[in-house]
Amino acid sequence: MGRVIIPLLLLVSLLWSVEQRLSPLPLPKTYFIDLSVSPCDHRCLQDHLARGEIFSFLAKISRNREALASFEKEARAYGALFRAPLFQYRYIRIVLLGERKLFSSIMDRSAHAIGATLIEHDRPFSVETRYIRGSALQEEIDQLQDRDLIILFLPYGSAPLIRELQSSTLLFIPTINRRVLDFETPFYFGGIDYLAQIDRLLSLGGEGPLAIFYMGRSPLSQLLTNYATARRRGALLYNLKNRGKNLKSILSPALNGRDILLNTPIVTTSLILSQLTLYGYRPERKLSTQINFNPKLFDMTQSQDRRELYIANSITSPSPTVGAAVEIYGIDIDYDWLIYGIVAGVEHLLLPEEATTQEEFIDRQLQYDIQILRCGEKGFTPVPEESGPVPGQADLL
Repeated sequence: MGRVIIPLLLLVSLLWSVEQRLSPLPLPKTYFIDLSVSPCDHRCLQDHLARGEIFSFLAKISRNREALASFEKEARAYGALFRAPLFQYRYIRIVLLGERKLFSSIMDRSAHAIGATLIEHDRPFSVETRYIRGSALQEEIDQLQDRDLIILFLPYGSAPLIRELQSSTLLFIPTINRRVLDFETPFYFGGIDYLAQIDRLLSLGGEGPLAIFYMGRSPLSQLLTNYATARRRGALLYNLKNRGKNLKSILSPALNGRDILLNTPIVTTSLILSQLTLYGYRPERKLSTQINFNPKLFDMTQSQDRRELYIANSITSPSPTVGAAVEIYGIDIDYDWLIYGIVAGVEHLLLPEEATTQEEFIDRQLQYDIQILRCGEKGFTPVPEESGPVPGQADLL
């Protein structure tokens, strides 16, 4: 037995004698999140301290910068004790503003993504969601002038409203591309340049005949269709008034050998693709902007439906840091361009020296690269740029 114990003791002794090194990994930080919707004033904070409710105190004061002067000593002492970076940087206040019916879901996801990103940057912050009441948009903006950033969600059909808006606070509109406006504005924009994407897509087919499927009731779909018809004269137009029906009555042999442009949402696009296959029509190429850059396309169509399907994509170099931060909320920025644009806008407007996203503002518009992808059996494959000429920025209609 002794022959076994002695070598083990020597081994343990040698292990303890190895030089100790500090880990290169940073120590973890603690964040206190206030889950209550009720504000906490000076007396409320004092009561939390008196009852020894330190966690509640730190969570509440992180949202009440006005109280810091009275409780700075306690806040900094407890913050240092728990490695909570509450007051190392200026507190950032962001508000999301939009119509509940149109944007409630995307605003919730945006709030999570912004919060995750600012936590990665070790910034104390609050992200508030506000819904526009009726036509009182300017009144809502007037009430938010003490924030650091207003993120305004507007559909393309409401773009003319921007002309009349005023704000001394930074105002960022992530849903619209500045290029579609025919007036000057001091605000910032993060929308995808769908028109540049159409230019790139149409360059794949030269000057051949074109057919366009679009939703006449959608301002964005109509905008893209008007733009494409001006670029390729004599296009066949297919106005789909609803998102789900049998298209046999409107499809025709004239689609054979043509490029088709799909200015339709993914459910309608999948319907069109499947029925083209079903009724034996063979377009030359099937083209779509960012609207249909979605992995669900592979679940909703068969491989033969996706033959010669090309999609433009502007999320060409997603930040792994941002991707990891928002993945916990089920957000995949490889495909969710709006969330990605919002995070990029927040970084470049509020933390420009620490931005992890490569997109930058030029003339107050986030600039994205464009990549053409071909739909394969199981995924998207990049198309080399030399496959077609890249036109310059054409003038807007």
